[in-house]
Amino acid sequence: MKTIVVMGDEQRLVVKNLIRDLMEENLKVSVVPPEVNRVESFPDVPIHLILCLSDFIDFSLVLALAKKSKTQRIWFYFVGKISGLSLDEGSYLKKIPGFHFSSLPLDLNILKESMEFNERERKRIMVIDDEPIMLRTINNWLGNDYELLLAKSGEAGIDMLYKQKVDLILLDYKMPTMEGPDVMQALRSNEKTERIPIIFLTGKNDRGTVLNAVRLKPDGYILKSLSPQEIKASVADFFKNRVAFY
Repeated sequence: MKTIVVMGDEQRLVVKNLIRDLMEENLKVSVVPPEVNRVESFPDVPIHLILCLSDFIDFSLVLALAKKSKTQRIWFYFVGKISGLSLDEGSYLKKIPGFHFSSLPLDLNILKESMEFNERERKRIMVIDDEPIMLRTINNWLGNDYELLLAKSGEAGIDMLYKQKVDLILLDYKMPTMEGPDVMQALRSNEKTERIPIIFLTGKNDRGTVLNAVRLKPDGYILKSLSPQEIKASVADFFKNRVAFY
């Protein structure tokens, strides 16, 4: 069953009616006040988040939700608007992947179709790389097409993967403290993560590095030196040819 979280002012009649309509559809709905300190109270499962925007909502809530979505699968449905946003804030909000509705009331049929689309189409990728610049670069290249989780070390990535389901791992081959092959071995030895496909990211294209990477039997490897278009195409081709493992 879908888990739906509504963040909005319950004192507003349109918000109250939305909650009532969702419950009448026998959907599992949690209502959370639109406050930054409530973001960590979300259930630890993939959620559909309906954020009812208004002039009384602080933009810091949007930032907190965007950050939370890096460690938890969240599908966003933004309803309404916040007046007085700066150009940068408005641009940031528009770039958050999700469905944007101009106002309440919502057409529930369209909302439910949007939820089905999200669950069916949007793939989730974990990117593990110790270089912050590389994480930002991959996020810029793939963030519009996929839901991304970012980890700056193998240990952090493993911890997140034990809690969150993903469809693919892009794993840096060479990292300090815990290298890519060690991360892969740890994931392959745990029943929660053993079937998640792994593609190595490598900055070297010499024969020895490539042979060592292939010998570990990952689901593929991608050279970091490839162009953005080539990397996007490699990931798209993987999903096109991959049989779902769930």
